Amino acid sequence: GLNLKTVMLESSGPRVTNPDQVVKTFTSVNTMGGITPRSSIAMLNTTLQLSIPTYPERGEDGWEEWMDQPIALALKIAGPAPETGKGERDNEVQSNKDDGVKDTEDTGETGMETQAVEHGQE
Repeated sequence: GLNLKTVMLESSGPRVTNPDQVVKTFTSVNTMGGITPRSSIAMLNTTLQLSIPTYPERGEDGWEEWMDQPIALALKIAGPAPETGKGERDNEVQSNKDDGVKDTEDTGETGMETQAVEHGQE
């Protein structure tokens, strides 16, 4: 007698275009275990209008189980990645570059402001 009906509503949700917000959203969802390597590529392609090639689907040549696992689990399955960013310490030029990158990461200063002033820009 109440004439109730079930209704299903589907929405694509808000369109996130601010890069900072995209990163925050992906980080939050990844932390909750909701992003797999495969889904991250699909989301980035859609959100940022990119064309990153996708991994093979189940049953296709080259498919592996880790592609459909949460990223944190996929990283554990794949094992530790080789360390990068240290460079060859016997190569002085590379060592100096690496130290400069580490300094930039620590301080956030790129030196671009100094170069701009040197070239007459402020």
